[in-house]
Amino acid sequence: MDTKRKGAIEMSTDTRILINILEKVLIKEANRSISYAELSSAIGRDVQGNARGLLKTARKHVEKENHIIIDTVRNEGLEVSERYSGVLEKETTGIRRRSSRTRRRVLNAIIDKELAKEESKQIMARLSVMGVVELCTKPKLPKKLCDYMDTDGPKELPTAETLKLFL
Repeated sequence: MDTKRKGAIEMSTDTRILINILEKVLIKEANRSISYAELSSAIGRDVQGNARGLLKTARKHVEKENHIIIDTVRNEGLEVSERYSGVLEKETTGIRRRSSRTRRRVLNAIIDKELAKEESKQIMARLSVMGVVELCTKPKLPKKLCDYMDTDGPKELPTAETLKLFL
Protein backbone atom coordinates (compact mmCIF):
# COMPACT_ATOMS: atom_id res chain seq x y z
CA MET A 1 0.00 0.00 0.00
CA ASP A 2 1.35 3.40 -0.99
CA THR A 3 1.34 5.71 2.05
CA LYS A 4 2.78 8.77 0.34
CA ARG A 5 0.87 12.02 0.72
CA LYS A 6 -1.20 13.30 -2.15
CA GLY A 7 0.37 16.04 -4.22
CA ALA A 8 -1.38 19.11 -5.58
CA ILE A 9 -2.44 17.21 -8.68
CA GLU A 10 -4.19 14.58 -6.56
CA MET A 11 -5.96 17.03 -4.23
CA SER A 12 -9.71 16.72 -3.99
CA THR A 13 -11.71 18.97 -6.28
CA ASP A 14 -13.23 20.77 -3.30
CA THR A 15 -9.80 21.53 -1.86
CA ARG A 16 -8.64 22.97 -5.19
CA ILE A 17 -11.81 25.10 -5.36
CA LEU A 18 -11.13 26.44 -1.87
CA ILE A 19 -7.51 27.19 -2.79
CA ASN A 20 -8.65 29.10 -5.87
CA ILE A 21 -11.20 31.11 -3.90
CA LEU A 22 -8.73 31.95 -1.12
CA GLU A 23 -6.09 33.05 -3.64
CA LYS A 24 -8.61 35.06 -5.66
CA VAL A 25 -10.19 36.87 -2.71
CA LEU A 26 -7.23 37.24 -0.34
CA ILE A 27 -4.34 37.59 -2.80
CA LYS A 28 -5.54 38.89 -6.18
CA GLU A 29 -8.41 41.06 -4.91
CA ALA A 30 -6.39 41.96 -1.78
CA ASN A 31 -9.40 41.58 0.54
CA ARG A 32 -8.35 41.06 4.15
CA SER A 33 -11.04 38.46 4.95
CA ILE A 34 -13.50 35.90 3.63
CA SER A 35 -16.49 34.41 5.42
CA TYR A 36 -17.11 30.75 6.15
CA ALA A 37 -20.47 31.16 4.39
CA GLU A 38 -18.75 32.17 1.13
CA LEU A 39 -16.35 29.25 1.36
CA SER A 40 -19.11 26.78 2.23
CA SER A 41 -21.34 27.91 -0.62
CA ALA A 42 -18.49 27.52 -3.10
CA ILE A 43 -18.23 23.78 -2.45
CA GLY A 44 -21.74 23.08 -1.17
CA ARG A 45 -20.39 21.74 2.12
CA ASP A 46 -19.94 23.20 5.60
CA VAL A 47 -16.29 24.22 6.00
CA GLN A 48 -16.83 24.53 9.75
CA GLY A 49 -18.20 20.99 9.90
CA ASN A 50 -17.59 17.99 7.66
CA ALA A 51 -15.38 19.92 5.22
CA ARG A 52 -13.13 21.42 7.91
CA GLY A 53 -10.15 19.31 6.80
CA LEU A 54 -10.50 20.50 3.21
CA LEU A 55 -10.35 24.12 4.32
CA LYS A 56 -7.37 23.39 6.57
CA THR A 57 -5.47 21.87 3.63
CA ALA A 58 -6.39 24.76 1.33
CA ARG A 59 -5.42 27.32 3.94
CA LYS A 60 -2.01 25.69 4.56
CA HIS A 61 -1.37 25.56 0.81
CA VAL A 62 -2.22 29.24 0.27
CA GLU A 63 -0.16 30.30 3.29
CA LYS A 64 2.88 28.39 2.08
CA GLU A 65 2.66 29.46 -1.56
CA ASN A 66 1.99 33.15 -0.81
CA HIS A 67 4.08 33.59 2.36
CA ILE A 68 1.19 34.86 4.46
CA ILE A 69 -0.68 33.89 7.62
CA ILE A 70 -4.39 33.25 7.33
CA ASP A 71 -5.91 33.42 10.80
CA THR A 72 -9.38 32.40 11.94
CA VAL A 73 -12.05 34.79 13.11
CA ARG A 74 -14.28 32.75 15.39
CA ASN A 75 -17.60 31.81 13.74
CA GLU A 76 -17.04 34.35 10.96
CA GLY A 77 -14.30 33.28 8.59
CA LEU A 78 -10.65 33.72 7.74
CA GLU A 79 -8.48 36.82 7.52
CA VAL A 80 -4.97 37.65 6.42
CA SER A 81 -2.99 38.54 9.50
CA GLU A 82 0.13 40.60 9.84
CA ARG A 83 -0.03 40.43 13.62
CA TYR A 84 2.62 37.71 13.77
CA SER A 85 3.22 38.21 17.47
CA GLY A 86 -0.52 37.96 18.10
CA VAL A 87 -0.75 34.70 16.18
CA LEU A 88 2.11 33.28 18.25
CA GLU A 89 0.56 34.58 21.49
CA LYS A 90 -2.80 33.01 20.65
CA GLU A 91 -1.20 29.63 19.95
CA THR A 92 1.04 29.79 23.03
CA THR A 93 -1.96 30.54 25.23
CA GLY A 94 -3.80 27.56 23.75
CA ILE A 95 -0.85 25.26 24.36
CA ARG A 96 -0.58 26.44 27.98
CA ARG A 97 -4.31 25.89 28.60
CA ARG A 98 -4.32 22.42 27.01
CA SER A 99 -1.25 21.42 29.00
CA SER A 100 -2.71 22.64 32.27
CA ARG A 101 -6.09 21.04 31.64
CA THR A 102 -4.55 17.71 30.66
CA ARG A 103 -2.30 17.65 33.74
CA ARG A 104 -5.29 18.31 36.01
CA ARG A 105 -7.37 15.60 34.31
CA VAL A 106 -4.64 12.96 34.60
CA LEU A 107 -3.74 13.86 38.18
CA ASN A 108 -7.40 13.72 39.16
CA ALA A 109 -7.84 10.34 37.46
CA ILE A 110 -4.80 8.65 39.02
CA ILE A 111 -5.18 10.01 42.54
CA ASP A 112 -6.47 6.74 44.05
CA LYS A 113 -5.15 4.25 41.50
CA GLU A 114 -2.59 1.53 42.12
CA LEU A 115 -0.21 1.85 39.18
CA ALA A 116 2.74 -0.33 38.30
CA LYS A 117 6.07 1.29 39.14
CA GLU A 118 7.12 1.61 35.48
CA GLU A 119 3.75 3.03 34.42
CA SER A 120 3.83 5.48 37.33
CA LYS A 121 7.32 6.63 36.29
CA GLN A 122 6.16 7.18 32.70
CA ILE A 123 3.13 9.16 33.85
CA MET A 124 5.16 11.32 36.23
CA ALA A 125 7.78 11.98 33.57
CA ARG A 126 5.12 13.13 31.10
CA LEU A 127 3.40 15.23 33.77
CA SER A 128 6.76 16.88 34.44
CA VAL A 129 7.16 17.63 30.74
CA MET A 130 3.68 19.16 30.70
CA GLY A 131 4.68 21.30 33.69
CA VAL A 132 7.69 22.58 31.77
CA VAL A 133 5.42 23.37 28.81
CA GLU A 134 3.21 25.41 31.13
CA LEU A 135 6.25 27.21 32.55
CA CYS A 136 7.66 27.95 29.11
CA THR A 137 4.38 29.38 27.82
CA LYS A 138 3.68 31.87 30.60
CA PRO A 139 2.74 35.33 29.27
CA LYS A 140 5.66 37.13 30.97
CA LEU A 141 8.32 34.91 29.40
CA PRO A 142 8.56 36.66 25.99
CA LYS A 143 9.36 39.96 27.73
CA LYS A 144 12.11 38.27 29.71
CA LEU A 145 13.52 36.79 26.49
CA CYS A 146 13.26 40.14 24.68
CA ASP A 147 15.18 41.83 27.46
CA TYR A 148 17.90 39.19 27.15
CA MET A 149 18.24 39.25 23.37
CA ASP A 150 20.78 41.41 21.57
CA THR A 151 19.60 44.73 20.23
CA ASP A 152 21.29 44.10 16.85
CA GLY A 153 18.00 42.88 15.47
CA PRO A 154 15.69 39.96 15.95
CA LYS A 155 17.13 36.50 16.06
CA GLU A 156 15.88 33.18 17.28
CA LEU A 157 17.76 32.00 20.35
CA PRO A 158 19.15 28.47 20.36
CA THR A 159 17.06 26.10 22.47
CA ALA A 160 19.84 25.45 25.00
CA GLU A 161 20.37 29.19 25.52
CA THR A 162 16.62 29.73 25.97
CA LEU A 163 16.42 26.93 28.54
CA LYS A 164 19.28 28.47 30.53
CA LEU A 165 17.08 31.51 31.13
CA PHE A 166 14.60 29.32 33.00
CA LEU A 167 17.12 27.88 35.41
